[in-house]
Amino acid sequence: MKDENFTSHANEKVRIGNFKELYNKKYGDIANLNHRHPMTPETVFNLAVKYFSWAEDQAIKAIETASFQGVVTENLVHKPRVFTLRGFQLYCGVTHRAIQSWRSSPGFSEVMEFIDSVIYEQKYQLAANSIVNSGLIGKDLGIDKPQEVNINNASNAVVNDEESMKAALASVMDKL
Repeated sequence: MKDENFTSHANEKVRIGNFKELYNKKYGDIANLNHRHPMTPETVFNLAVKYFSWAEDQAIKAIETASFQGVVTENLVHKPRVFTLRGFQLYCGVTHRAIQSWRSSPGFSEVMEFIDSVIYEQKYQLAANSIVNSGLIGKDLGIDKPQEVNINNASNAVVNDEESMKAALASVMDKL
């Protein structure tokens, strides 16, 4: 009976609270945000800090099932919420257009660069430490593909002399 109550309680915790803060908005929060609350670089910075704090405090709740000696148990686990620009946008209740506008506005551009850096670093650190799926994060960060190295000589002719080989090797080594 105790296990059933725990499982029911854990399922309820998983069902609620994971994303409600991001989508629980009113139409006016999105459509008229700039008219009601003029954004300043400091406001955006403070919203970013609040978003990062909220994301760290609101881990994704999931249930993991384990079996040991024929006894199956379910445990509530808390997985880190990865910072994303889309999550920040939803948290603030602003449009993608607003984010793009801030990127090119004086004062805002520095704040957006800070936000981008925090998001990048958190994703990188979580992936590097195998806390989240490193393949997925690597693709998102654009670091999943090896650097391409092209070696061409001016005439596109195949040259196999020792001097050309040394030059090609030096060129490749400089790029590593």
